[in-house]
Amino acid sequence: GWGWGPNPTFKSARKVIDILAEITAKGGCLALGVGPTPEGLIEDKAIPILEEIGEWLGRCGEAIYSTRITKNYNDGDIWFNASKDGQTLYAIYALKDDETLPGTLSWSGNLPKGGKVTILNNGKKVKATVKDGTVTVKLPKGMRQEPVALKFSL
Repeated sequence: GWGWGPNPTFKSARKVIDILAEITAKGGCLALGVGPTPEGLIEDKAIPILEEIGEWLGRCGEAIYSTRITKNYNDGDIWFNASKDGQTLYAIYALKDDETLPGTLSWSGNLPKGGKVTILNNGKKVKATVKDGTVTVKLPKGMRQEPVALKFSL
């Protein structure tokens, strides 16, 4: 249902971001079912989850908002979107709830031009290596344990 119910179960912020990345990569949009209580309030348990999602979107939303689908929209836990003009590609690594962020991300296809990649989470630029059609990006140490959004030109 699309209404409030007693004792709701909420998905984690990571799970919602992962669902959002998959849906936008497939050309869709996501409507969250977080309704107010009969008193008109959002449940206390939902607020930190929504804030975490909003904070991630504040840093990485470029990889979600106004994007378009790509021919190669997925490789494992990585989802791809493109800018409106198709000149910029975004890769979102869907970090699962019980997973630790790996030191490197790899995918096939969607090769970055010049090997330059920007991590939207923190604004750092990193080098992507390409070998036999596989792209590998080494992530800097100390990153937050959250889904990672990368930006690069084709």
